[in-house]
Amino acid sequence: MMSSRTPAKVTQLTRDPAWESQHTYYDICPWSHDGRFVVVSSAPVDGDWTPFGHDTLACRDGRVSVIDMASLQPRAVATGAVYMKHGGAFCMWHPTQHRIYYRQNEESFARVDLTTGTKDLLPGRLRQLSPDGTTFATLLKSPHQGGQGTAIGIMREDGAEDRELVSRERLHELTPNRREFRPDDMTLGNTKWRPDGQHLLIAMWIYPCPGVRRSLYIVSRDGAEVRWLTHFAHHHSWTPDGQQILFNDRVSVGEDGASEPRMFFIDFDGTGRRVAVDEPIGSHPLMHPDGTSILDSDRDGVYVVRLDGPRVERLAAFARSFDGSHHGTHPHPVWNPDGSSILYNSAESGHSEVYHISLA
Repeated sequence: MMSSRTPAKVTQLTRDPAWESQHTYYDICPWSHDGRFVVVSSAPVDGDWTPFGHDTLACRDGRVSVIDMASLQPRAVATGAVYMKHGGAFCMWHPTQHRIYYRQNEESFARVDLTTGTKDLLPGRLRQLSPDGTTFATLLKSPHQGGQGTAIGIMREDGAEDRELVSRERLHELTPNRREFRPDDMTLGNTKWRPDGQHLLIAMWIYPCPGVRRSLYIVSRDGAEVRWLTHFAHHHSWTPDGQQILFNDRVSVGEDGASEPRMFFIDFDGTGRRVAVDEPIGSHPLMHPDGTSILDSDRDGVYVVRLDGPRVERLAAFARSFDGSHHGTHPHPVWNPDGSSILYNSAESGHSEVYHISLA
């Protein structure tokens, strides 16, 4: 990859030899609405780690903390959360209030109001809160099947009115390569709200059938519109204006069947699928709030792709390599709301810690 280094100030926000820490995910903003605080979750490095879900590990002694970005001082606000190697306690903010949500355990989540100090325990497995702060996208067990991730649901912010939006059986009917697998083979998830909050982007993958192409789908908030969007290989996100989807796929590079990763765009209506960056890159892409660049990471560090070139610029290099699997640490670099700062995870110290890049 052709790259240059852009001057950036990198600060390690968490630093505890006994606890690993991470922010949640590349599509979950860790900053409060006013930029005052960052939310992270942590777990004992030597804790009781047990298998969780398909391919990660969990510890039931997780804690949730907020970091004051003026003083860089952390403050624990919750303990006893289920913390996953991939995603931590899945903490997120309300978009207009100092209110935090996180996964308490496999079947419930907690809501902590930092202003009043109150904590509510509510049923459901949250995924992402809508931009208006009223509705969660959730992972459900479909009435037709028994496993987690067999349907996508929506749920009110207070945990009420949890209902199924679309099942994998319905999405299977719309999938071009559906004859290669059964609905029972599908897992749904990685659901993302469109910036206007009126549609959801849903990913499908198939664990028992390696080689079968994955799909992305668009579902309206009321469930009236359900359509197949495109095949993809790895991770996806909305552009800030909600008119396009950025995702990773592979392209053929030779007659021997070899392929390489590429970042792609596709329009909201399913047309205009095209390569976004003609470089063999792509992991967890996220576009800058002004739409001019794409943030991502690889084994060496954090980089941005400037789309006016395009050119690839390295912002932070990892001091040493580390396990980047779901049992290890995913960097998951993410912008703050105005694009002047970045947060990412790194295990270059020996276990996961949270780092901050200032671009201002």
